[in-house]
Amino acid sequence: MPRNVLLITTAFPSESVTEEVFVTPDVEALSREFDRVIIAPLLLKGNAKKINIPNVTVDYTIARHIFTRFKPSKLPYLFSPYVISKYRKIAKESRSFKQFLDKSIYCLNVAIHHKMLEQITRRHNLDQKSTVYYTFWFDYATAALSLMPSCVYVSRAHGYDVYDTRYGKYRLGPVRDYTLSHIKALYPVSRAGLEYLDNLYPGHREKMHLRLLGSEKKDKDFITRCHTAQDKAITILSTARVSPEKRVLKNLDFVKNLASARKDIAVKWIHVGDGPQMEELRRQSTTGSLPSNLKIELLGNLPNDEIHRIYHEEIIDWTLLLSESEGTPIAICESFSYGVPVIATMVGGVPDMFTSGTGVLIAPVASSEDIVKAVTPYINDYNTFLQMKAAAHGRWKDKFNSSELRQKFAKELAALIDSRS
Repeated sequence: MPRNVLLITTAFPSESVTEEVFVTPDVEALSREFDRVIIAPLLLKGNAKKINIPNVTVDYTIARHIFTRFKPSKLPYLFSPYVISKYRKIAKESRSFKQFLDKSIYCLNVAIHHKMLEQITRRHNLDQKSTVYYTFWFDYATAALSLMPSCVYVSRAHGYDVYDTRYGKYRLGPVRDYTLSHIKALYPVSRAGLEYLDNLYPGHREKMHLRLLGSEKKDKDFITRCHTAQDKAITILSTARVSPEKRVLKNLDFVKNLASARKDIAVKWIHVGDGPQMEELRRQSTTGSLPSNLKIELLGNLPNDEIHRIYHEEIIDWTLLLSESEGTPIAICESFSYGVPVIATMVGGVPDMFTSGTGVLIAPVASSEDIVKAVTPYINDYNTFLQMKAAAHGRWKDKFNSSELRQKFAKELAALIDSRS
């Protein structure tokens, strides 16, 4: 019996830089374990990219549907039987009009995507006994699958799809609980996320399994060059969406304070990423009095291949991630893979990624001056810094090699079909 997996993404494989990094290794691993891999993106962003794997197809039914392209067309579904049946619970759980509206729209999306996922199932003639439905994000598409009797579905869970209140998006608790009661397995990418969901929705712990994402790298032993003690220079790289939760503006404050505190060294900051605060970041990076020993390069969005090129061709001493919330960031995995220590806030699954000597963990409330003080000992001690580089690379090899992690995960999903045969 041919084995099928229906992978539901946000926008992949259309132009979505961050999701491409997350999802591509899964697609490649799944294609080796399943006879058919069908990708169903919920949105179409920019141009649709081709995937040159024979047994992988992309179904844009949802992404090109009128409900997706013209959001007001969804509104009648607010009066659908499914959504109407939830209004009492929505009202009971909501503490503001925004919460009431968010939870209503969440239920609306559950109802709509249930219908569209049924269409995709019929179009591809998917036999429930030989198909695994896999949502890359634990959101309304996962809840929609709970309304399809006898389908086997699983989901990963990351950051925004785990912590409702931190991202200002509210989902209906009883629907999430119902989804978990019918799901085959939920795979949080961090222990913090797993524990959060377990505490919020007790009774489903046996279905929750920590599964790390990791990162890919062609040359496993390549280490990025760093400055020597004689260079009197330091280069810091950050890769993140320029948005409030990623706190990239705080990255700028840190490098400014570092340059001011260490006028004896040349400080260079390279940032990869774009977002709603990009204009403000550019403004603050080009106006006012910047230290004369500070150089800033804002590169905007880049394909993941370009980020790997930077690690190969540039001298990079540190990677910086000062987010207020995270799952298990691939940016840290990639940094470790190149032997580059990380300066990061102790949020989400980040502390679990570190071992002694792989970087510097910072309290979320730490000021830029506090971060400078925490990093300074390693700037002053070159030998300890070299040990830190080796420890970071070893950590990636032991724990975050995506090629191994994703293949094991794909085999695990395929076994769900084998166990039903």
